[in-house]
Amino acid sequence: MTSSSSTIATVIRTVTRYSSVWRRSSERQGPGIGHTESGRRVRVVADAGAGRIFADVDSPIGLAFLARYPSPTDARSLGEKRLEGFLARHAYSGRRTPAELLGRLRNAPETAVGGLEQDARRNTVIGLVAALAPIVEQISRLTSQIASATRSHPDGAIFLALFLDPKSVVTAAGLRAEIGDNRARSPTNDSLAADAGQAPVTIQSGKRSSVASRWVCDKRLRKHVGVLADSTRHWHPWARDVYQRARDRGCDQLEAVQT
Repeated sequence: MTSSSSTIATVIRTVTRYSSVWRRSSERQGPGIGHTESGRRVRVVADAGAGRIFADVDSPIGLAFLARYPSPTDARSLGEKRLEGFLARHAYSGRRTPAELLGRLRNAPETAVGGLEQDARRNTVIGLVAALAPIVEQISRLTSQIASATRSHPDGAIFLALFLDPKSVVTAAGLRAEIGDNRARSPTNDSLAADAGQAPVTIQSGKRSSVASRWVCDKRLRKHVGVLADSTRHWHPWARDVYQRARDRGCDQLEAVQT
């Protein structure tokens, strides 16, 4: 493996160790913390209004919003101009206008709670945001390192081209790191699929035989290939058709993605 490949592999495995503590496994194309215990608590304790504005409450901009407006009472004075300034400062990349986002916030259902409980929820949100913000910042830094190492690698463009979003670098880098430079390891498509756990295995015992998923494989490579397959079906007509035909045959989500 070249020094560049080693760099990618090292950074990827570092972020994987971080991610094993707080990561949602399905981001779809990058690290996140949405389904960890702290992420769940933010979603449960924070008012539904914040979730109406941002898809991920525990994203950098979502946490910044909760830090500034940790409760419905704090957000009551928020107007369109002030929200517009907030979105500009935090480089909001969504497609909604400030007026639309503010409308979602105002139309969000309010939870009927007493003053003491409201204060407790507010303090809980502040505490969770303070705990999650540095983790999110470190994830962003690691992702930048991964992106830099991948784009500078001779094969980086090949793997990055597999994803529609140019910002999707983590899975591309993971594929590059796990496949490596030695092409002799996977001389055919079938051997690579088997190594990634995407090819079925036949189990025989006497006259009986059955086909099952391949669990003895490179688990990291299997995860990255699965993310690639799942994300591709959302934008590529051929992949979408293959996935839908598998679901029509009765395959579950995992089986259809592996088809």
